[in-house]
Amino acid sequence: MMAAPFRPAAGAAATFVVALALAAPGLAAQEAPTFDEGFFEVFVQRLPARVTVTTLVDERGVVLIPVRPVLDLVGIPVRTDGSLLVVEWPPDTWRTVLDLTSRTVRVGDAVETVPAEDWVVRAGDVFVAPPVLARLLAARVDVDWAGLGIVISQNLEFPATRRLELEAQRERQRLLAERMRPLAPDLP
Repeated sequence: MMAAPFRPAAGAAATFVVALALAAPGLAAQEAPTFDEGFFEVFVQRLPARVTVTTLVDERGVVLIPVRPVLDLVGIPVRTDGSLLVVEWPPDTWRTVLDLTSRTVRVGDAVETVPAEDWVVRAGDVFVAPPVLARLLAARVDVDWAGLGIVISQNLEFPATRRLELEAQRERQRLLAERMRPLAPDLP
């Protein structure tokens, strides 16, 4: 015996369509934003080292950059304190706090809430838009789509750049001392 096909009562189909149309905006609002992943090379002027990072690219074409690899590259220490990322350099002088739950960046007494589209927490790291990273580093951050690079420039008083400058200064002094040694062999 074959079952009769399901036939909705008259008007039920219209009710279903109206219910689906009313539910659709709520369903769309609950969907998580989708991101494409891309590989970009982070380049800091005055630093020879570069690092390739996995970035997120949203539907607007904005590149969201992971914070921790960039901080590691420039040598700024970061520590996790619950839902906070605390960035200090040098300690007790410059301090920035990223609150992962409220999407805020605190620099000194100033607190700024970052829009949701410019801040994503994924895989244990915070991905931020270039203007947010620029505020965090107090530098200029540009995305080079042609070269798939992220260029950090201008204010470059990072620990990594200071360390390179000190090493270069020591090397210059060593070379100068070596050149002076043959001229005065009995001087200590």
